[in-house]
Amino acid sequence: MSLEELADKSVVWEKAIKRLVKSFAAIAAAVGAAMMPLIMWWPFGGSTDNEVKETVVIENWGYSPQCSQLFNTINWGWSEEQWSKWETLRRDMRC
Repeated sequence: MSLEELADKSVVWEKAIKRLVKSFAAIAAAVGAAMMPLIMWWPFGGSTDNEVKETVVIENWGYSPQCSQLFNTINWGWSEEQWSKWETLRRDMRC
């Protein structure tokens, strides 16, 4: 085998290997593009912990600074009448 023949074969092999690498890269990109929506839609964003990450939103209800102040006023030694007044305030403030 002459040096010219060896050089020609190496050029052919180089082109074949480049085509194979490009093909594998295209296949990997296609598989990645197909799997990305599945990963994004996986429950809990793909996390493995058992903690429930769900937020319940009730329209026009929430924890405003006033609600936070109201919750800070709780005294566990209150009478039933005091608790009922506190509950009335909580409902009126929509906390």
